[in-house]
Amino acid sequence: MKKFLRFLFLFCLTLFIVVVHFFIVYTFSFPFDKINILFIYLVFYLLLTERGNVVWLAFLTHIFIEVFPSNIFGVTLLSSSLAFIFSYWFHMYYITNRKWYGATTLIISTLLCYRVLYSLFLFVFHRIAPSTRSIQWTELWQLSIYEIALTTVLFTILYFIFSKFSKNFSRTLSK
Repeated sequence: MKKFLRFLFLFCLTLFIVVVHFFIVYTFSFPFDKINILFIYLVFYLLLTERGNVVWLAFLTHIFIEVFPSNIFGVTLLSSSLAFIFSYWFHMYYITNRKWYGATTLIISTLLCYRVLYSLFLFVFHRIAPSTRSIQWTELWQLSIYEIALTTVLFTILYFIFSKFSKNFSRTLSK
């Protein structure tokens, strides 16, 4: 029963985060609509739990994102899931502490991996089934730079705020 309640809480929290993500994307003005709340949530979850189920949580959150198609189905889902596999591996074997610079490096590397995989899968799927729209690569990478920069800044600010109130995010705590 305890596991079921934990799963239910995590599921409801994930739905809430997806709603907040859609709120930010559709209501904020240009540069700030690129903040990726999902990745902030998932990287914090990874830092807190240090468990591989963050990959399944990333899969679940991006299934909800794929319901509202903005591009070819599966590009976002596949690239985010693989990015969090990389992120989990990177956190477990290379970034083995919870200091602010390690967490910042983790979110930058996760977002960079996500955007590289996203571009790769978009290119492959576009070659397999060409659509009438062409891909604007320079605009895609400019928006990706905004996303990485703004998400990293917000993540770092939230990290410092959480580190003041939680021992899990203590800047002096190491594994």
